[in-house]
Amino acid sequence: GALGSESIFYKDDEGIERVSQTNCDACTVIFAPNVKKSKEIIEQFKAAGVRAAHLDGTMKKERKPILEKLASGDISVVSNVDLVTEGWDLPRLECIIGARPTRSKSLYIQMGGRIRRPDDDARIKFLLDHANWTRMHGFLSEPSVHSLSEPEKRPRKKKNNTGHPLKEC
Repeated sequence: GALGSESIFYKDDEGIERVSQTNCDACTVIFAPNVKKSKEIIEQFKAAGVRAAHLDGTMKKERKPILEKLASGDISVVSNVDLVTEGWDLPRLECIIGARPTRSKSLYIQMGGRIRRPDDDARIKFLLDHANWTRMHGFLSEPSVHSLSEPEKRPRKKKNNTGHPLKEC
């Protein structure tokens, strides 16, 4: 397909410009940090005229139909929480949006790997990193360094006098 999209805008009752229709249909999966945020993200896509759906672990009956609609192109965007991280393939997938932070390099590789599958149509693939995956773990295309020596230990989380971990903000 062609790069870029076309959108038709209108002004709502408050004079705010909104999208009423768009042809943006890049097959996209979003990795969201939690259900609430996933639903918020999907509402933003829908408000922009993009056919989108939320998917989480409580939606057992809806899971297969939603993923089939993504595969067929009936919807363009699916935001999920810990569902299509591994063991799921969709060669036509064109975009991953990382909205879920992770310290786990293997989880990052699993999530990002969803767009690294062979694609007969040779689509351009995008990873939109909103969770600093690349800064923390490097690019997906970089070779991993393996060693038989002792791995570096992660620094332990600081604890306060109550014994609970402190979180730096």
